[in-house]
Amino acid sequence: MSSSLFCSSASPSRLSPLFHRIHRGYGGTYNRSWRQLSTSQANFQEPSPSSPPGASNIAISTNPAPAASVIASKFISRFQSLPPQTRTQTLDGNQVQLLSLTLNRRSLYPGSPALSNARAPEAGTPIPPGYHLVYFTPAFLEGELGLDGTDTSYNPEPPFTRRMWAGGEVRWPLGQDGKVNLLRVGQEVQETTRVLSAEAKVVKATGEEMVVVGVEKVFENEHGVALVDRR
Repeated sequence: MSSSLFCSSASPSRLSPLFHRIHRGYGGTYNRSWRQLSTSQANFQEPSPSSPPGASNIAISTNPAPAASVIASKFISRFQSLPPQTRTQTLDGNQVQLLSLTLNRRSLYPGSPALSNARAPEAGTPIPPGYHLVYFTPAFLEGELGLDGTDTSYNPEPPFTRRMWAGGEVRWPLGQDGKVNLLRVGQEVQETTRVLSAEAKVVKATGEEMVVVGVEKVFENEHGVALVDRR
């Protein structure tokens, strides 16, 4: 799942220990993820020590905001009335090659061919865990992205417009044959995105409100479900 955090009156000194408690409690696990969103009118920002490139910072405003429960209720109601979003894409070997080289990895697997030559991985090559993130990227103009450069399709309405990443969960379900159905280069894959939940919560230590949003992405190839990504 993912979460959003709006702090209406916290000070930097109050936010810092709050964030580090969240990071220690959830950032090191893979059974829950947090996307934290706050008002776009920020007076203070603190970067997350565990956020990947492109993740936004915590932002704080002293301006009054609608109750998190109202925002969360409207958000989940809107997505419950809509069908899941589906996209189809052919998994290109060039993307896998470029990501490996960016990560300073000479090959996809021990003993596999070096990736520094001109040839991308052949069709049928299993895609390593986590490499699915280079596919199904947002197809938006720059001006349509959020202030932090991310897709805002699953962000609650203002003032919950700033987010911070702190974890996630990826599962590879077993197929009917008892084996993992791996995504492979050259396959046509369908991604289905659903909003699972939106809950308003209050941080006991500070009284700050936050909206916790759960999003699930399911990847399917010709053999069925290959990967489930919750963030």
